Amino acid sequence: MSEAGDPGADVRLSHRRATRVVLSFLLLLHWGSVAAFLLPVDPDSIADVPTPIRVPLEAVAVPIAYRSWPVARAWLDATSTRQHWTLFAPDPADWSAQVEVVAYYLVSDAGEPIRWQADTITLPGPASDPLPHWTEHRPFRIVFNLGFDVWGRFYRPVLARRFCRERVLEGRRPAGIDLASDWTPLDPPWRDSVRAVERQRLGGFSCWELLGEPRPAALAPMSAAGPRGERP
Repeated sequence: MSEAGDPGADVRLSHRRATRVVLSFLLLLHWGSVAAFLLPVDPDSIADVPTPIRVPLEAVAVPIAYRSWPVARAWLDATSTRQHWTLFAPDPADWSAQVEVVAYYLVSDAGEPIRWQADTITLPGPASDPLPHWTEHRPFRIVFNLGFDVWGRFYRPVLARRFCRERVLEGRRPAGIDLASDWTPLDPPWRDSVRAVERQRLGGFSCWELLGEPRPAALAPMSAAGPRGERP
């Protein structure tokens, strides 16, 4: 029987049209969300883009992407497709790492009992950032790499050394640095069970060792009075 004589033909045609509309909407929603994720870029990173392209990009596309990001983020997170784009896209991230840095300061003067003061610094991960990491991709990437054994062997001392040099408190630099990561699961709404936050200790480091400086004479080598962050 031809479709002209089939009473259900109109119904099937209507269903096909509705299906096309829904699929087209989802396709536009997804690629529009990906565009909102990728378009807001650091102005310095597009300085070499030809002016005919850069001007409308900065004047029109980027503001639209910023305004639409709350909806785009909800869609990408719900579908677990908010990825960490570089040259190639890896699997969608399902964990976010937040790094906790504890700096220990020797606050006692010569001749006084040994006293330490701790200062905690938190480096938030992508999950707690209001916008994705299009302008600070590398710092976020390093936060992830701290947790991997191979890359961590390189990045952990580098990060600790930076805090040893720059985290000055009341004129004192830290004596030791302790690093830890809190891994927060990024679960889609339909996941049956909620995964707990996992804490990973990344190690303790002696600032005197990292900076090539001598230990204070008041401290015996490897004494129990040493800072918690100092490696044995």
